[in-house]
Amino acid sequence: MRFRLALVFVATLALGLWVTACGDDEPVAPAETDTAKTAWEEWASFPEVDPERIPSKLATNPGEPWGDYIGSEACKRCHEEDYHKWRGSFHSRTLYDATQETVFGDFSGTKRFDDPEAEWIVIPFSKKDEQGRTRFYMDVRFRTLAEGSTGDPRKRDNYKAGYLPDLSEVEFEIIYAFGNRKHQPYVIRDKRGLTWVAPVYWDDVVKEWRYDGWRPYVRSCGSCHVTGIKTSDTPWFPGQFPIQSTPDNLIRYSLGPGEEGWAEGAVGCETCHGPGRAHLRAVESIGVEEYRRQIEAGTKKATIYDGKRESFERRLDACGQCHNFHTESSCTWVPGPEGFDRDPWKQRLEPASNTLAPGELPKVTQFYLDGSDMSPCTIVWVYQKSKMHAAGISCVECHDPHGSDYWPSLIKPIHDNSLCIECHDEYASVEAQTKHSRHLAGSPGNRCVECHMPRIMEFTNGVYMMGKKIHSHEFSIPTGIRRPGGPNASCNICHVDRNHQWTQEILAQWAAEKAAEEGDKAPGRKPAKPAEGGKPAGD
Repeated sequence: MRFRLALVFVATLALGLWVTACGDDEPVAPAETDTAKTAWEEWASFPEVDPERIPSKLATNPGEPWGDYIGSEACKRCHEEDYHKWRGSFHSRTLYDATQETVFGDFSGTKRFDDPEAEWIVIPFSKKDEQGRTRFYMDVRFRTLAEGSTGDPRKRDNYKAGYLPDLSEVEFEIIYAFGNRKHQPYVIRDKRGLTWVAPVYWDDVVKEWRYDGWRPYVRSCGSCHVTGIKTSDTPWFPGQFPIQSTPDNLIRYSLGPGEEGWAEGAVGCETCHGPGRAHLRAVESIGVEEYRRQIEAGTKKATIYDGKRESFERRLDACGQCHNFHTESSCTWVPGPEGFDRDPWKQRLEPASNTLAPGELPKVTQFYLDGSDMSPCTIVWVYQKSKMHAAGISCVECHDPHGSDYWPSLIKPIHDNSLCIECHDEYASVEAQTKHSRHLAGSPGNRCVECHMPRIMEFTNGVYMMGKKIHSHEFSIPTGIRRPGGPNASCNICHVDRNHQWTQEILAQWAAEKAAEEGDKAPGRKPAKPAEGGKPAGD
């Protein structure tokens, strides 16, 4: 743990030094620099996500319906279109069986994780079973024990589960994988029947194994990766850390050895609509058409939750249960036919103070040094401070929760600004767009999202950076102003050969030109000197 804290501190300090070094006194490239070409090349280097990296046909959604849960497959008969859209979305691919087609990590046995500073030595390998199928394993040994010491591995409980896997075995079979973008963690089941996220994950960007420590899958990941987790209101051992606890004393614990489970290994229909057994029975009793007729006539009460009839804020809360850290999950906040019966419990994730409780992982890695949000894990909090939220625009105005043909489940594409001009129709023509953006049609700089949803979000697990250049949902207007310790100004994310003073001058020049064109002065603005090179960046 000391190593993890030290590493995060050093990384944070390095970030602060880097921010200081990249202030407005950074050198500006010579005037003859083709900044448009540089910006395009920089944008082209940003990582792209392949939505079909794990094809839907390979996403097995491992789980077993229980209680009032029936699984998304049961919804298909009446909601075939929505089901097929969901099947192509990331929501349907949040957990899947580990097979030769779905595993990306190097399990050749030659690429091991053996960092002298880390707690575990891990050797991933594979072998054939009796049916000729490839199975994946990790040989995991506690470093101190491997060196012949009598060290206590229970002190290496990084995630405060209060327990670790059964360490009498060292060879763990990978049963599930998750992660469909740039990294892939793996799930094992120990001899007791408890599921765990293995202590290393595969970083597919750098092609290396990265350290994270043992995590109990159900408590650490399951609430946002599977539907209908089996829980109990009593712990199975004294001091067990709950999956969910709320101020009004709603406490749920994961089940003990051999009893863990969930209804569906995906963010399925019942995550958002609630358990569907009563609904299925009601429809089967009178038939689909008659059920729909009675619902439309108002003679029958709904038997399943329909988010379309919910309020703006409640729809946002429904997304926030997974897309916001420290927000109540579906373990205790589940809709009934009439919807959610109360507000969810929420706690704003804040930058960490200088004092950490024993064993507490620092939270500062989710924020820039000035306190502004860095991680997409707080994306709803960021959105709630935006002009879009103030205007009453909810997530579903842009995203189809069932899924769509456009990444990431957008109702229309963004490469040609089709999505944005649904509302901002004054920019419907290409001419209006380029006049506004000052960038060429078809260029990255003419995309609304590159300027107003700047790529300032970065995702980290507290030790390693796992994703960069992620769009923010702050919906801001570029200013070129760099906050000390804060994120980059949006223009300089692409125009890396220019500094922030250049950006401010360009924006001031454009504002002055617009004011002159409208025959009015821009209030509060001083005339700007011409930008270096004498012309705006037309990339």
